[in-house]
Amino acid sequence: MIKVPVSVGITMGKCKQQEIEADFPYRSLVGSLLFVASRTRPDILYSVIHLSQYNNAHLMKHVKCLKQVLQYLVNTSDYCINLSRCKDDKINIYTDAAADYSTCKSFGGFMLYIGCAVVSWGCKKQTSIACSSMESEFVAMVHAVKEGFWLSSIFENCPLFGYVNVSTVFSDSMAAINFTNNDIENTKTRHIRIRYYFLRDWFEKNYFALAKVPGSWNVSDLFTKWVSGDRIRMFDRC
Repeated sequence: MIKVPVSVGITMGKCKQQEIEADFPYRSLVGSLLFVASRTRPDILYSVIHLSQYNNAHLMKHVKCLKQVLQYLVNTSDYCINLSRCKDDKINIYTDAAADYSTCKSFGGFMLYIGCAVVSWGCKKQTSIACSSMESEFVAMVHAVKEGFWLSSIFENCPLFGYVNVSTVFSDSMAAINFTNNDIENTKTRHIRIRYYFLRDWFEKNYFALAKVPGSWNVSDLFTKWVSGDRIRMFDRC
């Protein structure tokens, strides 16, 4: 029985034109899986986005990985988003980033909860190469906070909801938390783009709070790396 969308430790790589596996509806399947991942199955989002990088040049191993994602969906068809857990007004956002060593760029992801119910999630490959793990974690935090702020603004303008509490952003990077907390600059951080610095401004205005979470309990790991079946099941308990 397949317990993970893509097996831990598998390596992806570029392929030559003559090696491309053409007799398979790769793009069509990736598009369908992305729709499912963005609506009801966050546990396959990273796998599908990672495999989508090979739409134009995919090997048989990429095709096999896509088929494994399909089989995983069949085996876990009972997995669902439980909105009945949404019993309070706490907005918690978990964020993480990790390197993709095939391109040297990082994947950033977030998981947003209202109470204990997952209501939003995202995974994105960062457009620039980070010079440190702190930088990639900081950029991932920026995208997570923007999503939380957008959701809070909707609730503030909708009388049916009362979820206007300050969001708490959880990260397993103490360096990224400290960088957001203060205005100290050094030679390792001064190159970070100005467009990301609004995060500090929002933090000073108390638009969100920051908290440290152990890496083993950071559910947004699902969006930055291949994880084991045990980690996926942990997501269901959080």
